[in-house]
Amino acid sequence: MNNFLELNKHKFSFGLKLLSLSFTVLFVVIPIGVSIANGTYPTWTLFICVLLFGSVIFPLFLTGIVYLTWLNKIWVKKKALNRRPFDELDRIGFATAYINEKSKWNYTEEIKEIVIDGYRIQFNVIMGFPSNIEFRALVKYPTVERERFTAFEASFKQDRIYLDIDSLVKVYSPKKEDNLTIEQLKAELIQFAQMMRLENFEPLDRK
Repeated sequence: MNNFLELNKHKFSFGLKLLSLSFTVLFVVIPIGVSIANGTYPTWTLFICVLLFGSVIFPLFLTGIVYLTWLNKIWVKKKALNRRPFDELDRIGFATAYINEKSKWNYTEEIKEIVIDGYRIQFNVIMGFPSNIEFRALVKYPTVERERFTAFEASFKQDRIYLDIDSLVKVYSPKKEDNLTIEQLKAELIQFAQMMRLENFEPLDRK
């Protein structure tokens, strides 16, 4: 998981250029254009300072914040993978996978993934206070009436399963799962897949 920057260097470059262009237009081109239209001409010193701030300093600052945010997520994920039973995911069939590889707007991220009964189930973390662990199954929702859909939500929440975009998410709290064994976790994930099959959620293949 130390290869986040290597996986996303082209995306960071694209994002930095996009921010630089956007803030140059916002902080330099538009204000100076309005100023000149009103008959006021900025000094070269002011122009260079504003250009440097809008085109370089502010975009670098925002990019740095984004990078530090993702470093924190990687640290939280490593910490979760060092806790029982999640430190034994490889033993029940999880393997390293990558998400958002083809996306220009979302960073490529290294995760753990398993396929159960055709469902791709992905291990990741949900950032928050406190952070939680998620097992996200990529699915296509069945076509049902609104009342049935509402019943889905109510029933799933009892097992800490939540509906999300093109997915169902089963949530675990790391600090509350010390007594959970890897065998129990595998059984719960199999049951999760069986429930999706029973409720006609179709597997979805999406990177």
